Amino acid sequence: MKNKSKKLIKLLYLLVLPILYFTILQLSSCAVPPTRYTVSFDTDNGSLVSAQILLENEKVAEPKNPTKDGYIFSGWYTNTTYTTIYDFDTIVEHSFTLYSYWVYDDTFERGYTVSFEVDGIIYQTSSDVLYGTTPVYSGVVPTKPSTSQYDYTFASWVPSIKPVSSDITYKAGFISTLRSYTVTFLDADSSVLQTDYLCYGSIPSYNLPVPTKPSTLIYDFTFISWNQSFVAVTQDITYTPIFNASLRNYYISFLNYNNQVLQYSLFPYGEIPVYTSITPTMPSTDEYSYTFAGWDDELTNVSGEASYTAEFTSSKRKYNIDFVNDDLSLLQSSLVEYGTLPAYTNSTPIKDSSAQFDYTFDDWDNIITLVFKDTTYKATYITELRYYTVTFLNYDSEVLQSSILPYGGLPSYDLSTPYKESTPQYDYTFVSWDTPIKNVDSDITYTAVFDSILRQYTVIFENYDHTILQSSSVSYGTLPVYENASPTKTEDIEHYYDFVGWNTLVVLVTEDATYTATFENVLRRYFITFFNTNGEVLQDSLVEYNTLPTYDGETPTLESDPQYDYVFVCFTPEILAVTESTSYTASYEPVLRSYTITFVDVDLEIVQSTTFEYGTLPTYNGLTLLYPSTPEFDYVFEKWNPTITNVSGEQTYEASLLPIRRSYSIVFKNYDLTQLQNTEVEYGTLPVYQGETPTKPS
Repeated sequence: MKNKSKKLIKLLYLLVLPILYFTILQLSSCAVPPTRYTVSFDTDNGSLVSAQILLENEKVAEPKNPTKDGYIFSGWYTNTTYTTIYDFDTIVEHSFTLYSYWVYDDTFERGYTVSFEVDGIIYQTSSDVLYGTTPVYSGVVPTKPSTSQYDYTFASWVPSIKPVSSDITYKAGFISTLRSYTVTFLDADSSVLQTDYLCYGSIPSYNLPVPTKPSTLIYDFTFISWNQSFVAVTQDITYTPIFNASLRNYYISFLNYNNQVLQYSLFPYGEIPVYTSITPTMPSTDEYSYTFAGWDDELTNVSGEASYTAEFTSSKRKYNIDFVNDDLSLLQSSLVEYGTLPAYTNSTPIKDSSAQFDYTFDDWDNIITLVFKDTTYKATYITELRYYTVTFLNYDSEVLQSSILPYGGLPSYDLSTPYKESTPQYDYTFVSWDTPIKNVDSDITYTAVFDSILRQYTVIFENYDHTILQSSSVSYGTLPVYENASPTKTEDIEHYYDFVGWNTLVVLVTEDATYTATFENVLRRYFITFFNTNGEVLQDSLVEYNTLPTYDGETPTLESDPQYDYVFVCFTPEILAVTESTSYTASYEPVLRSYTITFVDVDLEIVQSTTFEYGTLPTYNGLTLLYPSTPEFDYVFEKWNPTITNVSGEQTYEASLLPIRRSYSIVFKNYDLTQLQNTEVEYGTLPVYQGETPTKPS
């Protein structure tokens, strides 16, 4: 709701603002604004005098005289040459500035403190330097310690030294000069490669060829870096080179029997060379093969260039002689020497029968001869046509017919139609065989297949008095469902009756069945309602006849008003045993409320906090309130805000103060401190000297 109100106010604001703007614009175009003039006061470094803004035909109000150390104010002039004194009785016709005229006060003498400071340390201080005197520094020349980045030279005092007009501290100012450092790059033998002179903060760089170090018999050397990183210069620094030492490498050759290079590799000094290429080979003949035996010399530690040649041993060759079956599966495999006659030594080969034929081993496809190469011999077989048994069975595996047919023959059933007796659940009719009859390719059994027809049974639902409520035909194995109105039984004076189910559990149908309705006797119940005094329902429940009702909810409550709290007492009327529907209402006792009354001082600090009953008049019994004076006022307690009234809720009363303007003693003294006049003058009032004009003897 608050958001809607804010949106409505914002909409009204946007609608009204343009109208208000154009209204003001119209009015401003008709009204002529008044002419205003500004009169400023230049006090020449004296005390400030505020400018005045005046309308036409007004006069400048003569301000309070300004002050300036060492000078006496002598009037306001219209120009800086002080030729025309301003008449404050003149009507203002334009904006202008008035200039104060000062006369030097030769009686004014005052000493000021002048200090000279270097980096927070006072080098010289004088506390009696007269106004207008130019101070002189007579100490040692200021110095400032060098840092790693800068050297410092004294330049001057800040601010510039000038005649004294107030206490002042001059601080030493220094010129900073960026420091330079030597950066040296050395070679491996410590000879200087490069020297640079760099300013603080500069990053060194090496601009000559990369340092080198001569190789030895065993090692080569490679420059990898300097001994430290290049960082901004903060001091003299020397960089030395770092080298990586690596063993020297030599070429080692490995040759085949025909001097073909097999491997040409670099190996480090002192290592035994390793041959990592393919194993050396030498072409076989039909009768012999050759095997790599080693190298012509023993492999030794590398000390220079070297070569090794492969050597081989010869052996009589053997060939693979395989005996395979008709399906090329391996029956026997052996290695047989060149020129030897192979022999098959395993069991006689066999070939699995097919659906159509049986097979018997005959011989090998080729005559076995001496070995001169890899050879394969394949088994051959004689074929014979196969016969199969065909059986026809009833549903219970009873053999109806059995016969033997050659592969490819078509079976037929030549006896009476198969029969199957009915069960409580089904009647049966022969339909076909479990698989379609086809040409014979294996022993096969055909089983009779019957179509089942589900049997129907009568199911009756009757009332307690055997009145038929529903009668239907239900399929075997189906759960009967009662679909009519729920069975009922007429109420009597003391009870009513609830339908609770059938006399037996309703089960899946396996035969004709009858189910009878059953009922539960239930005592009658009545609504008992408990109300609060405002009509709110506290509890509503059904309670049995002649039972004493109970209230089980939370203790009833009644919202307090400013004067009273309310305490629950009981329900009315008296709670009795149930004979009909009844309502009970909560009853309360009023208790007079109390409130906290707080008294705070002008700083909102609590000075008294007391509890008072509703309707009583609160009183402040604390300490008398005292408040510190200011230069302008003394303060006394005046009253409490708001006015104290009879208690009707929590309340805070704030003290209110009465200010009383203070007066001060103003003394006028002569040059020799003799008192000329002593008067009590109210704060903010300009004192007036009313005595005789002071005199000083010549």
